[in-house]
Amino acid sequence: MAFFNSLLEKFLVGITVGDFEVQNQPIVLHTEIKYDDYINIIDIKTNIIASIKDEGELKGVVFDVDTIHKGGYKDFWQEVDGLLEEAHMVEKKVYFGLLKPETIDRLGPTWE
Repeated sequence: MAFFNSLLEKFLVGITVGDFEVQNQPIVLHTEIKYDDYINIIDIKTNIIASIKDEGELKGVVFDVDTIHKGGYKDFWQEVDGLLEEAHMVEKKVYFGLLKPETIDRLGPTWE
């Protein structure tokens, strides 16, 4: 999960309801995106308040991505290591595909 100090502006996500663009209103979005043999469950919640010890409260966005293989295994236990690696790569592609480049830079990830 990740916290931000703003609402949807850090994401490559746009929401309209009828003729109305949803920008700074509270949002709870749950959707599924199919990618290859995987289903990615995406949850985005805005106007979240987090209390952090010694830092006070932060208002922002929480989002997460869960990636599930659709199944159809010949021998699951023989395939599990490859499936886990592939699922991890798919999840990273979807997760980072939702973020604007400047958001990724702001989060300051380190790659090992």
